Amino acid sequence: MVSPEAVEFVESLKRHGERMVAVAGLSLDDQRVVAEGLQAMTGPARGVAFHDASTDTVPGVWVRPEGSDVVEDAAIVYVHGGGYVYGTPVGYRNLAGHVAKAAGVAALIPKYRRAPEHPFPAGLDDVLAAYRALLERGIAPEKIAFVGDSAGGGLVLATLLRIRDSDLPMPATAALMSPWVDLEATGASMVTNAGVDLLASAEGMRALGSLYAPGATGDPIASPVLNDYSGLCPLFIQAGGHEALLDDSTRVRDKAIEAGIPVEFEVFPEMQHVFQLGAGHVPEADEAVAKLGAYVRTVLAKY
Repeated sequence: MVSPEAVEFVESLKRHGERMVAVAGLSLDDQRVVAEGLQAMTGPARGVAFHDASTDTVPGVWVRPEGSDVVEDAAIVYVHGGGYVYGTPVGYRNLAGHVAKAAGVAALIPKYRRAPEHPFPAGLDDVLAAYRALLERGIAPEKIAFVGDSAGGGLVLATLLRIRDSDLPMPATAALMSPWVDLEATGASMVTNAGVDLLASAEGMRALGSLYAPGATGDPIASPVLNDYSGLCPLFIQAGGHEALLDDSTRVRDKAIEAGIPVEFEVFPEMQHVFQLGAGHVPEADEAVAKLGAYVRTVLAKY
């Protein structure tokens, strides 16, 4: 049985979807303004401070928890979602703030370049540059965790693959909230959950995938569900039971297990895609963020 707050959150998602349909014929800039309304559903992140950031060539937002128990020599790289087309660090600052507070670790939200103006691999290059900048700042890789939601989760996984295939050390862990890892939307849940998902559809995800990686949606970095996960860091994955992208999460879990990568995985029944956006208002979202934060805190405390 879902909470009354979760029911109201679903109604808010319906209204947001109706607004996005209403502005579909407007310019992309106008659509992006309306899309920010989704992030506005997250409650204020109290007990954190926000600062403008610039890590080499990658700007963004720093989210710093306040308090004596904050780990000072560690960092989270929070990669926001938005289908590679929408979303901004400012728009996602409250969700990242809840995550940072739960983990007791400062989070950097890099402002990566978005499609279609900057297609794959521009955004990936930016996230990787942000990681390099943290390493150059002197933060040890075992004190860095990646966190990403939706397309940001796919971008996190792609970044880990790039790190593995380069001369960079692997971070301590990565936590993924409803990761979108298959640009061609081939998961069975795209069909089985089509009637209950309020945000994602196979047609819509394929359209966004073509904007992000035109002619390269089958590339195993752009669609990391197609890659091998050998040598990656441990993974933590959360998904909603009602999301069309559920099979993206289960396939990442299965491929990680196949590669011998430690993975923690949980599906929250009847929850929507990136339901954690309800943090600060919805008990199920607060529970999920608390679990994610505790996981990150525990992993980083090992080193």
